[in-house]
Amino acid sequence: MSYKRISILAEEITDYIRFRRASGTKFVNQEDLMNNFDAYLAKENYDSKILNREIVMSFCGFREGEKISNQANRTTTIRGFLDYLVNVRKYDGTFNNIPSVSNKNHEQYIPYIFTEEEIERILYEAHHYKTHTPNVLPNIRNLIPAILETLYCTGMRLGEVISLKVEDVDIDQGIIYIREAKNYNKRIVTMSDSLKQELLRYCEESRRYNLSNVYFFDVGMSRNDGKIDGSCVYRYFREILKKTGIEHKGKGNGPRLHDLRHTFCCHSLKKLSKMDGDINAYIVYLCTFLGHKSLRETQKYIWLTEELFEDTNSKLEEYTYFISDLYEEGLHEESV
Repeated sequence: MSYKRISILAEEITDYIRFRRASGTKFVNQEDLMNNFDAYLAKENYDSKILNREIVMSFCGFREGEKISNQANRTTTIRGFLDYLVNVRKYDGTFNNIPSVSNKNHEQYIPYIFTEEEIERILYEAHHYKTHTPNVLPNIRNLIPAILETLYCTGMRLGEVISLKVEDVDIDQGIIYIREAKNYNKRIVTMSDSLKQELLRYCEESRRYNLSNVYFFDVGMSRNDGKIDGSCVYRYFREILKKTGIEHKGKGNGPRLHDLRHTFCCHSLKKLSKMDGDINAYIVYLCTFLGHKSLRETQKYIWLTEELFEDTNSKLEEYTYFISDLYEEGLHEESV
């Protein structure tokens, strides 16, 4: 049974949930929190499209008997909504004064950066993987290696990849049009020669499974126009990791599918740092390619690269020292 939102921000809350899911986030628990926020606004008879500090803090405040993690989740979810109102909806307000809540029992996840040799093993196992239920998902054997290679070769988010329509992928021109992206940031990415060959293989071997001709990555079923669920891709990814001998440390500890995006960025930065020219310009190009809103988001990947690739450190330091200051000024990004 769907929840009927009735507050003055019902439309904005509905759009925000749709917006987050378009980027590949399940957003189940967060949707419940947003529904609670909607009910709270209605109960308080709040009648302004501009949220003030008092109404937000009264909703996010600590409640007797609850765990600190519950308050942290509530605050993080609402801050994400406020960020959406400011940066996407362009609403004004006192949102920057809303503090975050630290969950002392939760350590920040450190992305797993795969080595080039590990990527080769993952793709090899993906191509040789035999599913136990081929009749349930007829095209899964062709689908998984193509999706994993697309994730690594383009740095796209999983939600962006599985949402690609047939007309969004032009293999002849080597171009992918991303129309459903985080922050409504539509963009174009280019394909490497190896990715073009992989997608040509996928198209040839998947021709008889594409029933709906809607989504480029069609799982071979009529349900949901053939679109594969992100959790399904992750499940097969876990199984492939096991075959490669790369340890998965359990839920929340990775490696995650999203780490392929981090790996793409780190490997790209390593290559760019060895090229002649201003690496600062290259980082701006990479920021655009990834669909980041600002350099402060790309800075997170730069920190990883500095730590993992010692030979890149000095060159990056010369050009990117200023970005950390910009990063400190921004709101926390849940997943970039």
